[in-house]
Amino acid sequence: AFVLVIKLFTRQSTADRTRAYLIATALSLAHGALFVQRLDAVLALALAGALYFWMTDRFALFACVLGLASAFKLTPMLLVLPLLATDRHILQHARICALAFAGGLAAGLLPMFAFSRNALLDLLRYHAERGLHCESTWATLYGILAGKASPAIVAFGSLNLEGTIPDLLAKIALPVTIILLTWLSYSLWKRRLNSSILMAEDAIRALL
Repeated sequence: AFVLVIKLFTRQSTADRTRAYLIATALSLAHGALFVQRLDAVLALALAGALYFWMTDRFALFACVLGLASAFKLTPMLLVLPLLATDRHILQHARICALAFAGGLAAGLLPMFAFSRNALLDLLRYHAERGLHCESTWATLYGILAGKASPAIVAFGSLNLEGTIPDLLAKIALPVTIILLTWLSYSLWKRRLNSSILMAEDAIRALL
């Protein structure tokens, strides 16, 4: 999203840059600790590279690096639908993008199988068993609605909330997120915008 905003700067008039600066400020506040924890710095670099290749219409490189980013954290896969909805040029290169994405994903995930045939399943089970991360959006909303402090435990390498409701929220977080992203992508797809500026703003909203 940062790369997208910077690209917008180079294309807009002085008057339009005010809005872009406001968006960039919001992004700065929203990124949190993405750049400083574990593999997140590598993930952030990969996502920045993918979005740069997207903005410069190098779709094969975009898809390959996005696949590599997805191998680091899996969650970048969630960007695919919103990006397809806001930039239909990607669909014109669907075959090469699919192959490049699969190649990047394989490059990141296949080495795990040298250590265990069940590596991917073990990874998915590991995350399925994790509790509700105390820094997640869901935990924040739960804390606000509960109106009181909740106990947290150190498990799976992070501070997680424990309890029946936090455990339930942790289980439904992914399916609910996918449903919301699908709805958002469908809404953006129906807009059929002709203005590149409006399309870029839609893309920023989708990425956030």
